[in-house]
Amino acid sequence: MTRRLLASALLPLLVPGLTGGCRPADVRVQTALDEARYPDALAELRRIEPRLCHRRARWQAHYALERGLAHLGVGDAYGAIRWLSAARVWQERNPELLTPIERDRLRTAWQSMGLMPGDRPLGPNREGRSE
Repeated sequence: MTRRLLASALLPLLVPGLTGGCRPADVRVQTALDEARYPDALAELRRIEPRLCHRRARWQAHYALERGLAHLGVGDAYGAIRWLSAARVWQERNPELLTPIERDRLRTAWQSMGLMPGDRPLGPNREGRSE
């Protein structure tokens, strides 16, 4: 599947999850996502990343989900798997970190990459950090 086709197929999945309340994304990320400027959103998410270790688990889980979905938006399957795996680790450790809608988005994104719900997360260690 081409990047453009992948991004257009996943657009309904991406926008509601990433713009639904500035959590953890700040206004610049939300604006970039609203305007489908996924490279700009990723740049801003990367800027925010160094502060992750100082945030609560709920914030980190939301960040990982948003980052993974943004990678899907630009057609970067490797980055999407890395960050969605991190979100899954957080969600497995504490299912209440993500809302039911966010868990559905995570499951749908996971399956859109050919992975099944029971497949183990790829890449991140059990602490929710990427290796």
